[in-house]
Amino acid sequence: MLKKNFRWLAAVVFLLGAPITAQASVYSIVFDGAVFDVNALITTDGADLVTAISGTVTGPNGATISGPEPVSNSGIDYNFDNLFFSSPIHVTFGGIVFDAGGFSYNLYADGGNYLLSTINPTGDQSSPNWNPGDLGTLSVTAVPEPSTWAMMTLGFLAIGLTAYVVATDFSSHKFFQRKAAPEAAFLIMRGLSD
Repeated sequence: MLKKNFRWLAAVVFLLGAPITAQASVYSIVFDGAVFDVNALITTDGADLVTAISGTVTGPNGATISGPEPVSNSGIDYNFDNLFFSSPIHVTFGGIVFDAGGFSYNLYADGGNYLLSTINPTGDQSSPNWNPGDLGTLSVTAVPEPSTWAMMTLGFLAIGLTAYVVATDFSSHKFFQRKAAPEAAFLIMRGLSD
């Protein structure tokens, strides 16, 4: 019986400890500028390319973000690469381009400064927010993946199960009701060999 339980335990430990590579990462970002604020969730693939962005832009003509511009559109209004990195500096000089309320926005880094360039409110490059853009700060927080939540839940369940087993009254178990010490020692040795 002990060997059987040990095999199950070994299988569970192996599966939980098996390396799982993250295919996507999700970040919560907050850009706080003088004219515009952006509060969004950014999803990247394994190569740091932005695959999705959702959230809001507040400020003149503020609106809900409808998604990232495809990199194939680079060079039309902006030269961008849609790369986002987990460590500072989070975006390149090309930056990330996304749409909100019919306007394009480019979140980019120039040295250690973050800027949000946009054609809002004029709709073209004569916008006062076009070049260099709205200077601001960028706060980034990683959002745990569902697999992380699952592992934490399994860990808490294991801790709870262990506490339950330890708190159970073992004195009612028939093994502990035996009187003869040599027989109990034999049963203990036999139990370890099963």
